[in-house]
Amino acid sequence: MSGTSKMSAGGSKPMRVFSDEDAEFLSPLLAQGLSKAKPEQLVGFRVSSSAGSGSEPTTGSLYVSKGSIYLTIGKGAKPTAFLPESMARIEPAPAYVAGGAVGAISMVIDYHALAKTPMPATMPIAKATPSAPMAPMTAAAPAKAQTVSANMSESELTAQQIGELVKAKEALAKKDTEIIMLRKESEWMKRELRERAEEMKAMTSTKVSAKPAPKKKTAEATHTR
Repeated sequence: MSGTSKMSAGGSKPMRVFSDEDAEFLSPLLAQGLSKAKPEQLVGFRVSSSAGSGSEPTTGSLYVSKGSIYLTIGKGAKPTAFLPESMARIEPAPAYVAGGAVGAISMVIDYHALAKTPMPATMPIAKATPSAPMAPMTAAAPAKAQTVSANMSESELTAQQIGELVKAKEALAKKDTEIIMLRKESEWMKRELRERAEEMKAMTSTKVSAKPAPKKKTAEATHTR
């Protein structure tokens, strides 16, 4: 694995938050969610443990901004660090990103650097029972969230999978930019046509008013005897 969130289990050595199965299942769903999400939106997910395991579902959210992936865990196993540690920084998570969870943290991951970093040693998985991930959900975030990190324990994503998520988001942003440019060009052409039509109308009115008015013939009356 190229990037791993880790948690401490009762003071013991750190353990992985998500299993390989969870990561493989979530990756394409998150990529699809990011490709459809608008720049001011984030993608939410929920991973449920097997029935009878006693473990609560793990929920979180994800979004991409300014060259970083913002990953947040709202409920479930709480991440304490990211491996490799130099690839991410930890920040307090805003409530709307953490689903209202108190004390949640954000992991801001440099995906460009992560893609070039050798994989760290495999860590044990915190959850012993298999999970049944659910499809991601897209939720609107406030516009002010562009520079705010989302706190989530990073799922077991490989560098290739993270790259796919980012490429999907960048492709969508590029497409949105092209659409905006086409709209601007269309508005510019319409404005040019209106201005030319008004100029032609003004020129026609000027020519009509410039024509001399026809002279009136004077009538003379004569009286004959």
